[in-house]
Amino acid sequence: MAFYSLMHGLAAIGVCAGLLVACGGSESVNLEQPADGGSDAPFVDGGGGIELPPDGESLCPKGACNYQTQAGCSGAQACQPAFSADSVTPTCAAPGTVPIGGACKAVGDCAKGGFCADGQCRTLCCGADYSACPDGESCIRQLSFNGSNGPVSAGVDLCFPVGTCKLFEANACGDKRACQIVDGRGKVACAPVGAGDQGAACSPQAPCIEGFSCVGGKCTRLCKAVASGGEPTCDEGEGRCIHSDRDPPGVGECTP
Repeated sequence: MAFYSLMHGLAAIGVCAGLLVACGGSESVNLEQPADGGSDAPFVDGGGGIELPPDGESLCPKGACNYQTQAGCSGAQACQPAFSADSVTPTCAAPGTVPIGGACKAVGDCAKGGFCADGQCRTLCCGADYSACPDGESCIRQLSFNGSNGPVSAGVDLCFPVGTCKLFEANACGDKRACQIVDGRGKVACAPVGAGDQGAACSPQAPCIEGFSCVGGKCTRLCKAVASGGEPTCDEGEGRCIHSDRDPPGVGECTP
């Protein structure tokens, strides 16, 4: 019998992370740029646009079928992870009947395209492709299972709710977790924190400490990007607070 886990992930902008199983469509936010963007303005609106989401279909593991599109299986079957020894492969199997979002108890309970995790049928997605997820969710949890030598990745992610916390709110997510930006649209959710601070190398497997975001492979301090200013601000030597379209409203990045 396989034991599953959910690992929270932050992807898309370079930040990614339970049973033991288990992290962007285009939208932008227009903020009023304070003053004329001069040196005394509390932040600069840097724009930049929203990058297209990852191509989840191509990032799914190769096999008999595709987790995200369900291609390769007949109409009566579903593409699901098949666990054997220390490997996981996409396999066509009979689906369950519980719709996405419905309550479930076992892996096989969910209808086509779903997987039971944390007691609810979640949408399968690949490579942090949030465009595969229902509204209000993002592709942020990685599916894995306990093999004989430890956790084994299934190579597929799950859609989980976003907007479940507020950045800069102390203790918003409990022990060893913090509210973080989890995809390239600036969506936020609770996720495990790492050890990287300003300028430290980061990745989905090595996230930053609370209050930072992984931008271009380096931990970058997040700052308050509102016309009235406020905390947190950028420390000396960290540059200006610049709001990019990939950041949530009112949030910027300390940019040299």
